[in-house]
Formats: sequence, structure tokens, C-alpha cells
Amino acid sequence: MPGLAIGVIHNNEVIFRKGYGVTSVENGSPISAQTVFPILSCSKAFTATCLGMLVDEGKLNWNDKVIKYLPDFKLSDPWITKELTISDLMSHRSGLRSFDGDLLWYGSNYSIDEIIDKIQYYPIKGSFRLDFNYNNVMYLVAGKIIDKVSGLTWNEFIKTRVFDVLGMTNSSTTLLDLIDIPNYPRPHIAGKPIEPVSLDNAAPAGGINSSIDDMLLWLQMHLNKGELHEKKIISQKTFETITSPKIMLSEQYLRSYGFGWYIDYEDKQKVLFHGGGMPGYKSMIAFYPESKIGIVVLTNKISMINEGLVNMISTYIMHPSLADWSQNRKYFTYMGYSWDNPEKIDLETNIKGFSKYAGLYEDKAYGKATISIQDGTPTLELLPSKKLFSSPLYFINEERFKVKFRDEFLPIGEIVFKISDEGIVDSFKLEIPTDDFHFDNLDFKKIETDGDKK
Repeated sequence: MPGLAIGVIHNNEVIFRKGYGVTSVENGSPISAQTVFPILSCSKAFTATCLGMLVDEGKLNWNDKVIKYLPDFKLSDPWITKELTISDLMSHRSGLRSFDGDLLWYGSNYSIDEIIDKIQYYPIKGSFRLDFNYNNVMYLVAGKIIDKVSGLTWNEFIKTRVFDVLGMTNSSTTLLDLIDIPNYPRPHIAGKPIEPVSLDNAAPAGGINSSIDDMLLWLQMHLNKGELHEKKIISQKTFETITSPKIMLSEQYLRSYGFGWYIDYEDKQKVLFHGGGMPGYKSMIAFYPESKIGIVVLTNKISMINEGLVNMISTYIMHPSLADWSQNRKYFTYMGYSWDNPEKIDLETNIKGFSKYAGLYEDKAYGKATISIQDGTPTLELLPSKKLFSSPLYFINEERFKVKFRDEFLPIGEIVFKISDEGIVDSFKLEIPTDDFHFDNLDFKKIETDGDKK
């Protein structure tokens, strides 16, 4: 673990705040409680709070239809489009699959408006309002509703109505804000620092940067049910709405989701929590209303240490005699994640008859891709995200090639071509073994060969 920062509140007092390690293993600086990290999907609770403020002001209701504020919004199912409410957006019950649409924002040049427009091309594969399917794009839709109702952009609203009021002076909402900080914590994969991926076009779902000191203020506000230092951020009624179950995650367990918070019970005690992850970063925040405990852990590498620390520290405070650190060694020892063990490819890139593959391809939802010779090597590029999604093509057989995108977070996969009986390449699909992105949704049809449109 290159660097870690942690803060703990108990009985409305900060009882621990400290940084460990460094911002980068290459000439990094020491981590402190003021070090600013991306908090990733912990940003969702901020978006929920902003909507809660507008509810308190009588400017919208949780059960308002999305199309009341965004009349051009569409999903692939017209009836769901008509019926979808703000509550549905915030509790991940739209019917879209978990992570549907993430490829539209991840490393891409699409704007939030373009991403929201393109989500209409994704099929509805879940049950509307019955299935919990974690979906980031629905939080982008929520952010646009904040824009429309408040007259401020989501970024402006967060800064003026949340950060400034709570005194979160080191918090921000863009990648530029983060990397402008001298010696900001670099994300790490396979023991080395990498460049962070921008979340600017997914900010309402995961774009906030913050420090331990700032996040402790955010936690104190939640432990005080919407207030901090006699400043009311949201009403207690709205706080309880945000932090109460809206959909169950399983029939076997009590775990549920509210608006921007997971809800669970440990020893019959309610705990609200949320985590976030991106290549080389991880965040975790939790609070226990009855025991008045709040914990936040931010790291610049992905591992299970965030969950482990929350689990052990909360147990130690509530039940010191039960805190057996040796039994939780699994959280704090090296986990062999695939992205920390880069695979190697030893295959041929000299492809005979390459010209039949070369050309411009397009997927209706995602956009365009090219296959061409670059520096003498057959190369695939997914154009909206070509900085991350480009790869040499490694020959397996006429229909299949290995690919390893530049994005070190993704494993080796394959590109599979559909070739007609006449030997003409019609399209390709991608088989990338990852739970984080649905490459199987993509179907790239060939639209141009050697500069001539088909």
C-alpha cells in the first residue's frame, strides 16, 4: 500500500486522524489528514444531499418523474422512460444492468449530456423497481436535474451549498483541481504510479476530491442528522428519507440501498456505508448512528484494507473485547489482484491478409473504432477512449485475436470478428473478462473500408 489516510469520529469528537505512506512510490510526499484523494462513488451521497436540499425548499419531490425536468430523456423502454422517478434514479432500480453505460464515460471524450443521450440504446435487462442494479449513469441524470432546478451546475451547487457551508476548504470536483495540487496522491497499479482517469464526465456519480479533515466534517453532519455547528444542511425528515431503505439487495440478507448509501445491520445496529474504486484508488466511508461512530479511509491502491479497517475499528470501539486483529489478517495482507500481476502476451502481430480487417467500425451506443497499421503494428482503437482503449492485435486464428488495452486495469481479452462466407469482415465484438465494464454490449459494424464507405 503506497499511501493511506484515515479519520475516526466517536461521540461527535474526532478521536483519530492520520496519514500513512506516500503520495507516490516515485519521489512522493508523506500522506497526511489534509492530503486530497478522489473519493469516487462516495460522491453519490453528496448528490443525494443536494437533491434533498431542493426537496426541503419545495422545488422538487423525490417521486417526481424524471421527464418533468428532462423532457428529452429516454431509456430503451418507453414505459419506464415515462414512469422513472428521481427515487428510482437514486436507488439503482431503473432496470438497466449494473454498470451499463460505464464505458460511455470511462476515459472517453463524451460530455455528460452525450452520455445521458446514449443510454437510451442500452437494453433493459433487469426488472424495473424490483432489481437492484448499481448504475452510475442514473446519477448523471440526477446531476442534470440539479442543474435544471437550481440554475447552478452540479459543480457550482456542491461547492457553494455544501463545501463552503461545511467548511470543506480542500474539496473539489474536477481532475484538474486534483492534479494542480503539488504531490497529489498518484494512483498505483502493479507497484508503480499511473495517470489518474478523469471522472469529470461522471462527476455526480464519482467526481469529488476531498481530504480526511474535510470528510470528517461531512461525517459529523450525518451523525447530527443533517446539521453541523448549528448550520442545517438538510432537514431531519430529508436525512431520514435519504438514509432509509428503498430497495433490498438480497432476499437472504437485510442489506439495502437508500439514496447514495448502502444500509446494513451489524449486531442489530444500523450502519450506513459506501465505497468507491477506480484504477489505483479506493475509498470507504461508514457511520453508525446509534454508536455515533464515523470512519473514512482513502487509499492510492486498490485492496481490502479499507473495508478491513472500518470493520476492525468499529468493532474495537463498540466491543473492545471482541476486536481480534489476528482473525482479520486477511484484510491487511497482500491480495493477488489480477491487475497487480500483469499478464504477458507472446503471440504474432504479423497478420497475413490484414487489409480485410482494416477500416472504420461503429457501435450504435458507444461510437466508432478503427483497425489500422500503426508504426508497423496492426492496432485496434476505440475512438471515444483511445488513450485507454487501444491495443495491438495478436493473431490466434482468422476470426480471433488477443488484445491488451493500454489501460492497465483491464485484463487481456479477445476481439472476435464476424466474417462472411465470401471472406468479408462484417463486424467485431470484444470479450474482455471483467465485471466492471460490459464490453459484451458492444457490436461494432464495419462502415468504411480503405476510405470507401460500404
